Amino acid sequence: MKYFIWAYNPKVVGIRPSQGIAFIVPEAKKEAYLKLEIDKIIPVNKIDFQTIYPIFKQKQAEGEKIEDIFTLQEEIMDWVGVLKAIFVPGKNGVSDVLFKDKYYMRSVLKQEVAEPDFYELTENSAAEGINEGMVKPRRADSTKGISYFKAPLPLSSLKNQSGYLSDKDLLVESFVHYDRMFTVDGYTDFQGHARFFSHEYNNKLSEFKKTGYFTLHTSSFSTLSQVLSMILGNFILK
Repeated sequence: MKYFIWAYNPKVVGIRPSQGIAFIVPEAKKEAYLKLEIDKIIPVNKIDFQTIYPIFKQKQAEGEKIEDIFTLQEEIMDWVGVLKAIFVPGKNGVSDVLFKDKYYMRSVLKQEVAEPDFYELTENSAAEGINEGMVKPRRADSTKGISYFKAPLPLSSLKNQSGYLSDKDLLVESFVHYDRMFTVDGYTDFQGHARFFSHEYNNKLSEFKKTGYFTLHTSSFSTLSQVLSMILGNFILK
């Protein structure tokens, strides 16, 4: 059995009941899964390592073959990788831990996907030549902890921010002006089975701090959605 850990609405990821996947979900989301005729669910009080680890420990003790453990949630990617390393034979979960950190993830994708200029926050960051940009935590959700700046980079004030731990906790990137935002999510088992889907946002994730909310829906540009899906699919399945 494959296990998908997901704290949010099942409609967002589009996984079907027939795909041989069990869902570990919050108690509060149980009915949303049952309405979609997804009955292979394990409701839990909290989505965290301490709560979920014993579930797989028990399944291992019962002799169940755990084929995979995965998620699409950035904020839990690291410890889901640890679960995979412990309980899934032949999978060490390194990619899960690697892609939790935005600096490593974007460095790996830099040759494949057009990106804003970015770098680690260091004492020399002010000399990197970004005139307008933002600083964000490397391992937090996309909408959390974003600070905007115009050159020079206010390094001393950033170091005084609550929760700032070290230079390696933050990423600096140039600010890009655009009118509309799209993202592509997806998953693959690296055996030829893959699913990708795009989202269109009513405003930028980076502006969440200003607006206090954002909404998204399946892209109204179906052709764009298909093209992005093929591009990302080809890249991940190489």
